[in-house]
Amino acid sequence: MIRERVSERDRDVRDLQNALKGLESDKRRIGDDHQDDRRSLELEIDRVKRDLGRSEDDLDHAQREVDRLEQSLANLRSDLSDMVSPVQCDCLMIAAKKWLTGGGEEPNRVTADFGTSGAIKDIR
Repeated sequence: MIRERVSERDRDVRDLQNALKGLESDKRRIGDDHQDDRRSLELEIDRVKRDLGRSEDDLDHAQREVDRLEQSLANLRSDLSDMVSPVQCDCLMIAAKKWLTGGGEEPNRVTADFGTSGAIKDIR
């Protein structure tokens, strides 16, 4: 009977030791999983930061390109305006002369047709 109790207690102690080893193993595995997850998240955060930096650089480059194109367009508008203004003045002067000589309507609106060379072909 004492031997049975001792044997039973030995079994209980072994069962407890096995249970503790299992708990320690689970705890270690959970800790390892946690560390792996932490490392994965840190790597992902680093990747996102790099992507954000590249995106900001791309945005800056695109903004500089837009600014350059807007300036180019403003220059083209100015050049075109410089080319059209003398022609408009010429058209108004010719229309005014026609009107003053009695050969046309009052020059409040003038249209001109241009030939392929850019010279005035017809004024209305």
